Amino acid sequence: MVKGKRHLLRFTCFVFIFAVLVLGANPAFGLTVVAESDDNGIMEPGSANVAQGAEQVFTITPDPGYIVDEITLTPDTAGSGELVGNTYTFTAGDGFICQITVTFKEGTLVEHTITASAGSNGGISPSDSLTVTAGETPQFTITPDSGYVIDDVTVDDASVLEDMTGNTYTFPSVTADHTIHATFKEILATYTITGESGANGNISPTEITVDEGDTPTFTFTPDSGYVIDDVTVEGTSVIADVTGNTYTFPPVSADQTISV
Repeated sequence: MVKGKRHLLRFTCFVFIFAVLVLGANPAFGLTVVAESDDNGIMEPGSANVAQGAEQVFTITPDPGYIVDEITLTPDTAGSGELVGNTYTFTAGDGFICQITVTFKEGTLVEHTITASAGSNGGISPSDSLTVTAGETPQFTITPDSGYVIDDVTVDDASVLEDMTGNTYTFPSVTADHTIHATFKEILATYTITGESGANGNISPTEITVDEGDTPTFTFTPDSGYVIDDVTVEGTSVIADVTGNTYTFPPVSADQTISV
C-alpha cells in the first residue's frame, strides 16, 4: 500500500460499510480488514478478507529513522493482534469490517559499519569503512587494474561473486556490520595446440585452446594391429615422455603442434 493515501483508504472503508449496512453482508465471507498508515511508513497488504477466527499477517515498514508508535483497531471488537518486531498478526473476531491503523514516531537511528578492502591489482569504492543506517542497501564498485579481472568478492568471507552485476555489488537490506573484500587475477594469454595424426590411428583432441600455464593431455589411439611409432611436439620427439597412450604438456606458453 502506498503511504499517505489515508483519504483513499477511508473511502474504501465507507464503501465496505455501505455494502454491509445497505446490501447486507454474509458472515461466511469473513471480516474485511483495511490497513492504514501515516506518512512515515507503510503496512502491507493494504486490505484482506479474513475468516472469523483466522489470522492475517501484516508487514510494517517504517521509513528510515522511524519506529512503530501505535496500532489501533476500529472497531476494537473486530479482532485482536500481536506485534512482533515489524510483523503484526491479526486474528479476526466478529463483524464485517475492521480498519487497522499504524502510526510511527521518530526513533533512534540504528547504524552499521561496512568495512571494505581489496587485494593488489585493483580497488574497491567506497573503500575503508562506510557507516550506513539499518535497512539501507549500499553499493560497492570493484575496479581491476589494467591486465587484471575480478577473481572473487566476499562478504564476511563468503563469496558473493554470483550476486554481482558487472563490477558492482549491492548489499541487501543491512541489519548488521559486514566486511567486503575483493581479489584480482591476471588476464592470462590463451594458446592453441593442434593435434595431428598419420595413417592407422588418431589423436584426441585435434585442437584445443588453453590458458597460459595449463598442462593439457593428448591421447593416441592406434588402429588394430598398429602401435605408436613416434610423437613429436614442434618437430621434436617426446616419445620418451609418453605414458601409455597419453602425453601431457608442460605449462604452455605458446601455440604448438603435436603429431603422432
